[in-house]
Amino acid sequence: DGDEDSEDLDAQELSDGARERAEAALAQRHYDVAIDHLSYALTLARDSAELYALRCEAYMAKAEESPDPAPLLKRAEADAQMLLSLDVCADAYFVAGELCERMGKPEQARTMYARAVEEDPTLSVALVKLCRVAKTLPNGLKGLSKKVRVAIEAAGRDCMVAQNLTMEDVERNAEKRGKGPFAAKLVDITDTVPSENRGMDSG
Repeated sequence: DGDEDSEDLDAQELSDGARERAEAALAQRHYDVAIDHLSYALTLARDSAELYALRCEAYMAKAEESPDPAPLLKRAEADAQMLLSLDVCADAYFVAGELCERMGKPEQARTMYARAVEEDPTLSVALVKLCRVAKTLPNGLKGLSKKVRVAIEAAGRDCMVAQNLTMEDVERNAEKRGKGPFAAKLVDITDTVPSENRGMDSG
């Protein structure tokens, strides 16, 4: 048993070292190096959600600079699926949302970002991403859970910035439609956004 414990500890140390080198490589935009380190780390820690999340992000970053991003995004998708099978936390849903956005799937991105907010209503980056994606969709922010709507209301100003809105835009729309205080902020956001601001790149 002592030998097995020692081997497990050695594997963990090697995996941690590879992850740290991968993070350093990502920071320097050396995506192939990061992917290699993460792939090695995953041979030692096959159930690490963190490693799958990092490699998914590395594939997405490399895809942005590739003339043929589709194969890289497919690999990122496989990692995102593994990630969600291992850990359904806010960060996992957020990474999946980013991938859906990059793949041109705004409806799925909206769902993933909303789930991220449900898991952690204080995750402001997910709130803003949710609002940005929502303004490109016919259903906007409609139909979201009460928990998500409350989180958006609490972060209303940040989300309005993401939507290119001013408070006057929102209040004018609310007055025109006779909506209540929450709707006055964001619940009908797609009706509020000026038509020239509706477009947003999904990638």
